[in-house]
Amino acid sequence: MRGSVLFIIIISFLVSNCTTGVKLKKNDFNQLFHGGNSRMWMVSSIVFNGIDYALKNEKKNFFSFDDTGMCYYQTYNEETKKVIKSAKYEISDFGKKIKIEFKKKNEIWDFNIKSKSIDKIELISNKKSDVQMSLTLIPFPEL
Repeated sequence: MRGSVLFIIIISFLVSNCTTGVKLKKNDFNQLFHGGNSRMWMVSSIVFNGIDYALKNEKKNFFSFDDTGMCYYQTYNEETKKVIKSAKYEISDFGKKIKIEFKKKNEIWDFNIKSKSIDKIELISNKKSDVQMSLTLIPFPEL
């Protein structure tokens, strides 16, 4: 009996000393989107009312996310050259939701993150979103 109590005290002492002063790093769910600095994603699919407009359109759409919580939505084609909309983004619900808030138009795109990997992110708008659509983002191809 005395040995088991001594054993428990020693183990408790070792465990408490091993964890004292250890700081836990906050889990950054934004890391996939910005990669520690900024990362550019190409929109490979924009589905609205069952139609994929990314396939029908000659315009290319891009998102650029940075680590400050800002993102930029760019549309590029030969006629418009570049149209850039800036927004703030926030990842919530342990990486399951993203809210993109465009300041100029006071427009909010609120998505559930259906799937995410280093190669593809699938976003489906929810009821809080001003626009009902789904987006598929792929990393901008390296040249």
